[in-house]
Amino acid sequence: MSDKYKYGEKVAEVESAAGVKGVLCKTFGKDGRSNNFFFRVYGSDGNFVDYDIYHDDLSVTIDAKELASFYTIGEDKFLDHSPSVLDLRKADKEEKNGMKLDNYHEHEALDRCHIVSRILEDTLLTHPFISANKEIEAMLIQAQSLIEDAYQKIGGMHLPNTDSDA
Repeated sequence: MSDKYKYGEKVAEVESAAGVKGVLCKTFGKDGRSNNFFFRVYGSDGNFVDYDIYHDDLSVTIDAKELASFYTIGEDKFLDHSPSVLDLRKADKEEKNGMKLDNYHEHEALDRCHIVSRILEDTLLTHPFISANKEIEAMLIQAQSLIEDAYQKIGGMHLPNTDSDA
């Protein structure tokens, strides 16, 4: 049921939009940039009506089946189709300074942890000054332990798990 209201200088037929399901769409200008949003409502016969959006703070709930995702890249935040719709590949490895990390980087980090642990053992923990200062020795032992924990964590990421319950 619709009523008639004066909308500006014209008369408009007004029907409540409460509970109406539709699709938020946007148009694109010749430059490829978004010009406007509109709301498309489909009828049971498959036909649709497009409504320009004048409302400035309309609450929207995105249905679970809509295959939509929020993205954050640095400070930019946006809503787009889900990764599966866009055929995006999962970022398995972190990229740092524009360089894609690979298995060699993991192996190299593993090796560096081992080297630093050996340096601590061979050059500091065996040093007479360190041995005479138990508080400093304890700090270096803790540092070595943390480096060895990092070594184990990296090794667990790099090498397949070979533990067996058999």
